Amino acid sequence: MRIDRLELAAYGHFEKVRLELPAAPNDLVLLVGANEAGKSTVRAAIADWLFGFEEQTRAGFHHGNPNLEVGGVVSSGDSSQTCHRRKKRKGSLVDAAGNVLPDDTLAGYLAGVGRDAFETTFSLTVDSMAHGVEAMLDAGDEAGDILQAARGIEQLAKLRRSIVEQLEALYAPRSSKRKLDLAIADHRTHAERHKSLVRTWDQHRTLQDEQAHLTESLARYGREASALEATRAQLERRIRAAEPARALRAARATWAELAVPTEARRAHAGSKAHVEALVARAAELESVRREVDE
Repeated sequence: MRIDRLELAAYGHFEKVRLELPAAPNDLVLLVGANEAGKSTVRAAIADWLFGFEEQTRAGFHHGNPNLEVGGVVSSGDSSQTCHRRKKRKGSLVDAAGNVLPDDTLAGYLAGVGRDAFETTFSLTVDSMAHGVEAMLDAGDEAGDILQAARGIEQLAKLRRSIVEQLEALYAPRSSKRKLDLAIADHRTHAERHKSLVRTWDQHRTLQDEQAHLTESLARYGREASALEATRAQLERRIRAAEPARALRAARATWAELAVPTEARRAHAGSKAHVEALVARAAELESVRREVDE
């Protein structure tokens, strides 16, 4: 079977689009387009045209499911068939004039190929190919073993590339900013900083010890100064007390020298006043002595 023409009357975002696919010596047709151009939509439209619309479809998001219509011309040898498919439960296949065709009209062209076989063999997508490869890997047969080995080699190659990239980033000979050199330089900077901090800490501890020693010496000198101050004050008090004591002793000696019998005082009445003054002076000195003794 060959598709000679594809008509997207109302399908997906397409409307009244016709693709002519004339036969050629090298009979291979490629549909090329950017992402989201509609390549997958065309593939799905061919399947819906040949086998009928599925109950749940996303092709009617623009036109609505009841208005979906796709068709074209198929040929096989000298025979060809023009028909369109509409989304209906019955009578979905019609000719160019809109007349309903039998459901098996395309069966001779499909040669017994069902929708699943068609999509698996002739309507591959990235997802279906990935699913098929996973199925082959899970099957455990020779093909699966080959694919497993190929995938293992690919994984090893990816791992090797990753290791090489990491090594080049870590130690690239022509790089001016190799990660290894940067890491070494950073380590050296931190090491020097650590040494500086250690020296600073040792100096700090030395200063602390010196400060403690000076504080202890200052306290000792303070105690010694306080003791000396107490001694000095005591000596000054003794010096101040010694003067009245000497005066008292002198007064007593004078009193002893001036002491005479009663008869002599009567004879010398004129010296009475002088004697009374000496007695008053002696009493005054005695009072001073008591204060010193106390």
